[in-house]
Amino acid sequence: MNQNTRYRDFLRAPQAKLDGGQGFELSKGALYRANEHAKTPNGAALITIDELNRGPAVQVFGPSIVAIEADKRADEDNAPIDGQTASFELQTEAGDYEDYWLSPHLYLVCAQNNADTSVEPIDTAFLRRFEPVDLFPDEGILLEHFGLSAVDGDLPDTADNPEAVYRAAVRAWRNVNRKLRIGADADHQLGHGALMNPNSDVPTATTEEALRYVERGWARVDQHVGEVFYGKPEHVADAFWVNEGGLGHPYKLETTTFGDLDQLYLERDDSDLYRLLRAIATAT
Repeated sequence: MNQNTRYRDFLRAPQAKLDGGQGFELSKGALYRANEHAKTPNGAALITIDELNRGPAVQVFGPSIVAIEADKRADEDNAPIDGQTASFELQTEAGDYEDYWLSPHLYLVCAQNNADTSVEPIDTAFLRRFEPVDLFPDEGILLEHFGLSAVDGDLPDTADNPEAVYRAAVRAWRNVNRKLRIGADADHQLGHGALMNPNSDVPTATTEEALRYVERGWARVDQHVGEVFYGKPEHVADAFWVNEGGLGHPYKLETTTFGDLDQLYLERDDSDLYRLLRAIATAT
């Protein structure tokens, strides 16, 4: 779904002929095609919509909004049920309208990121038609990914093995998420995938390789925090536990003068990634 998605992309509506001819033709949108297949003998169809809230979802679904509910579909043979099946009008090739309903063998799965800022608001009555499933960061997946049984306990002052790097990274990620929940909300937390590099095995041979692996993931953490708290260096500092990290923290929140105003800025020392991870991981 995006800002340019339209009703004709989903159901049926007049559109200019796409073969270069003059005049108009009826579109055959994704929902229409899927439902027609679901109505065939032994047919079933699945529609997946990513970024549901990036487009005008209510307008795209149009009159099918009520009809998508499970208890308002047709029966198992795709015939309407009197007093139960919700139908809506759909234009035909002849130019008139017919009653149309949805098959019980048509399935819809949608995903959306509530933390996105460049999105369309989703109508509450529309969302009620779906069964919500909330997904949140799962530390257990990171433990398995890095081959760790636990991450708590003392961390060495310097990284002397890959395990120490991964323990510090997971704990720092956990602590940053604690601050994101407080300073923004739960939807702005970083998923466990932020520290997982696709198509790349987790190195276990040397500390240097482990640091290079984590560096890629931590760059995503750093970017996300900067976006969430853009223009607020004091909030970025708090997300990275600068105040609680003490003198050992490589970041410092400083004050300088710009013009005739006092300005805050975050002084960053990124030369030692493990030092940063450890400072965030052990801050309380």
